[in-house]
Amino acid sequence: MNEFDYNRFKITDRCIEKADPDLSGDIIIPEGIECIRADAFSKNHNITSVSFPKSIRRIEECAFACCIKIQKIIFPDSLPELTLGPYVFCGGDSLVYINLPKGLTVIPKCAFTGCEKLSSLKIPSDVTEIQLFAFSQTLMEKEYMESGDDCFYVDNWLIKIRQKHIKELNIREGTVGVAVWASHHDRYGSNQIDIVRLPSSLKYLNWGALHYTAQYELDLNSVEYIANFALEHCRIKTLHIPPTCQYFGLENLGMGCHFDHVYFHNDSTLIDDSRESFGNEHPITIHGYKWSTAYYLCQNLGEKYSLTFEEIER
Repeated sequence: MNEFDYNRFKITDRCIEKADPDLSGDIIIPEGIECIRADAFSKNHNITSVSFPKSIRRIEECAFACCIKIQKIIFPDSLPELTLGPYVFCGGDSLVYINLPKGLTVIPKCAFTGCEKLSSLKIPSDVTEIQLFAFSQTLMEKEYMESGDDCFYVDNWLIKIRQKHIKELNIREGTVGVAVWASHHDRYGSNQIDIVRLPSSLKYLNWGALHYTAQYELDLNSVEYIANFALEHCRIKTLHIPPTCQYFGLENLGMGCHFDHVYFHNDSTLIDDSRESFGNEHPITIHGYKWSTAYYLCQNLGEKYSLTFEEIER
């Protein structure tokens, strides 16, 4: 590997602002560097691998975009504060290996778009969100498209649901999350999903995860996190939020909601009303325990959004 030549980088406050576009070979980012700025290495056509130090905290948008010769991206095993920007490694035509570190919580939009040789990836256990098009135009997606399978999985995450009418969707056991807008199903019925069955392993439903699905039945099982719009336009009338649920985005009860009754089976589920932009189209009865977060939701916003509280007996 090449020794790091500081003269070929613009570095400010432990951040690489820009790299010499003629850099080549295997690059080892030295310990002490905390940030790679947006576009710092983008469109380099000669680097073949990049290794990051334990000090790295942030790699910004398009930092390594269109680096067409990079084959390997190597992280330390654990980086608890690491954040990645959108398009960070997109267009990596030659990329075949990357070890995402433990501690990473979000895989950003279009992170690996166009990495057409990337055939597999291990998702760290700390990841709670995978954003739109993170793995589009990869070898993984190509193989899925050719397979005819209903679901595109990357490791233990469901990334995409095929656009067609599916009578019963059984998400495979071991899946821990459904990615942002995994389901792009239309409102007219041709691409809708009638019944959705979630595995006991599933924890995270990201934005739009089950958009326009669950026409007749949905069991949330042991879900812990339900993002805003995760259940948008589901047509079931009664929804049970399980005791395991720690976060529920209130936008799920907004415009396009068909729920008549929503049961909160946990006193302390965080019901995120910070957006307060939704307008539900019909009254909803919220069932929960007295003095619970569901109770206070109705106390504070019930009149504004036609939410009526009904107590669940302990």
